[in-house]
Amino acid sequence: MIADPIQPLSRQGMDESHQAQTSDIAGEVFPLILKEEREDLSPNAAADKIIVDLENIRNDLLIVSHLPFIPNLLARLIPGQNFPRSIGTASVIILKKTDKGWELLEVITPQSL
Repeated sequence: MIADPIQPLSRQGMDESHQAQTSDIAGEVFPLILKEEREDLSPNAAADKIIVDLENIRNDLLIVSHLPFIPNLLARLIPGQNFPRSIGTASVIILKKTDKGWELLEVITPQSL
């Protein structure tokens, strides 16, 4: 994305810029991961497509996104568990896929470090 220094970014442009920065940071922290940017992981995207794709996951996976997508995805993966819409910036949520569905293993926030 190329930003025009004279004209401020739109809300969508700011979201896309923030997503790109977050993705770049994750790539630096985990240099050996295969990076794939997807529109269906944007903050306001519906979780339907990724839910279908997660059914076929056999390897470890890192999903990087923003609010409100993450709590919406978690609510779909682990029904009946309440996830606050404000899970927190820079949080890491660790899930495990089991025969019965998804299990929440840990939530790591900057405050817990």
